[in-house]
Amino acid sequence: MSPCSQEKARDLIIKLLAACKKECGITADVIAGAVGEPIGMLDDLAIDTPMAPKLLGRGLHSVTFQLILSHF
Repeated sequence: MSPCSQEKARDLIIKLLAACKKECGITADVIAGAVGEPIGMLDDLAIDTPMAPKLLGRGLHSVTFQLILSHF
C-alpha cells in the first residue's frame, strides 16, 4: 500500500470512529476498548511494522480531536 493510500485509510478509520460515537451512539468506552487492544500489543506490532507507534499516535490524536470537537 502506498503512503498516500495508507493516509487515506487512516483518515477514513478516524472518520468512522468519530461517526460511530456521534451518529450511532457507540460509547467512548467501547471505542477506547477497541483502540486500546492494539496498544497493548504495540511492542509486538513495532517489530513487524516499525511505523506502528507513530501511526497509532497520529490516529489517536485525530480521533481524540474529532471527538472533542463533536461536543461543541
